[in-house]
Amino acid sequence: MHSVLFKVEGNHRLPPTTLSPGDMVCVRTCDSKGAVTTACMQGFVDNLGDDGCTISVALESLHGDPTFSKLFGKSVRIDRFQGLADALTYERNCEALILLQKNGLCKNNPSISIVATLFGHREDVEWLEKNHVVDWEEENLNGLLGNETNDNSQQRTIALGLNKKRPVLVIQGPPGTGKTGILKHLIACAVQQGERVLVTAPTNAAVDNMVEKLSNVGLNIVRVGNPARISKTVSSKSLGDIVNAKLVPFREECERKKSDLRKDLSHCLKDDSLAAGIRQLLKQLGKSLKKKEKQTISEVLSNAQVVLATNTGAADPLIRRLDTFDLVVIDEAGQAIEPSCWIPILQGKRCILAGDQCQLAPVILSRKAFEGGLGISLLERATTLHEGVLTTRLTTQYRMNDAISSWASKEMYGGLLKSSETVFSHLLVDSPFVKVLFLINEISIFIEVKDSINVHYILF
Repeated sequence: MHSVLFKVEGNHRLPPTTLSPGDMVCVRTCDSKGAVTTACMQGFVDNLGDDGCTISVALESLHGDPTFSKLFGKSVRIDRFQGLADALTYERNCEALILLQKNGLCKNNPSISIVATLFGHREDVEWLEKNHVVDWEEENLNGLLGNETNDNSQQRTIALGLNKKRPVLVIQGPPGTGKTGILKHLIACAVQQGERVLVTAPTNAAVDNMVEKLSNVGLNIVRVGNPARISKTVSSKSLGDIVNAKLVPFREECERKKSDLRKDLSHCLKDDSLAAGIRQLLKQLGKSLKKKEKQTISEVLSNAQVVLATNTGAADPLIRRLDTFDLVVIDEAGQAIEPSCWIPILQGKRCILAGDQCQLAPVILSRKAFEGGLGISLLERATTLHEGVLTTRLTTQYRMNDAISSWASKEMYGGLLKSSETVFSHLLVDSPFVKVLFLINEISIFIEVKDSINVHYILF
């Protein structure tokens, strides 16, 4: 992929557009009347300039491509592929369901315990228990990463999540209960006990958030996905950036050899046989670079302790070709449609679904699909199975004044959500992050205050 910056001629601005970063586009040169003059070059919108005059596109092209070189200094037409990304997502979801139906309960399927738990009857689960295939107890945390600051519900969640014989764990994390922090801790502990982990979420933003959280705990992590949709703050952990960094010495050596061969070629153009031999050597150098790139990609992914992608991104052949993961963690699972969750789940031996069915549900635009059950997430469905044995809930929130959280606790969480003493009665006037004066008369005002670590909802 090569990033190409296109700029409007003169002092003009780009016309109104619905293009956005990550969109798949077709770039072609055109004449003064707008008629295209070159073949389509596929790529992704990388960035729309703040000045309204530029657009950056990551093009799928190699140096030396004649079509690529024709773009320079020419007028271009950039068209978005309508519905192509949605079609790919749909196809991947369908493929996961076909694979689930075909291999879900096959004896050689590593995910058989997960499938049996989420689709079987209580009798099936009892059979798994009787044959010691599954176990629902808490794992002993002695010797693992420190848990001193965790509350009881967080401690129990980690202990349940680290049980290698538990095929499914549903973690319900109401607002402010530290769900993401617990997932980070749980993943780190899983790696510490020798497990390889696949972490997914329904959106790129949620995946990048997990990448950011895991970046400072000393794990070998790799983010897989469309480079245009990966946040720049975590791009150093992306597969592309890691591979490119590892290939720098090899590429420099290839370029040095190519430069020497081109010099030799310029001196023997009259000798056809010698010139042909040099061209063949140049061609072999190109092939060796491609081979090295494939080897490096395979090595980076195989050595990664944690691989991260979106749910549908987990269908990437680069991930599917890897060995089965010991653990699959799906964050924000309450916002994901069930078919998308089976894409990563079928690549693991056990899974953790984290989210909150009382918050945002999957976005379903089709009424028919919604009425057919697609609006019910796998996380929500799993909480109703096997008398609740699959589910644990984080019960202490560290974000809001109790006057705020008590309403949510009563209305949505059966009164089980409690407030930590650290935030039980905190007020805006006590916050060191805000200097503000309000005159209030018989009105309650809720203000969201963000610092570099947490989000605080403060009543005053």
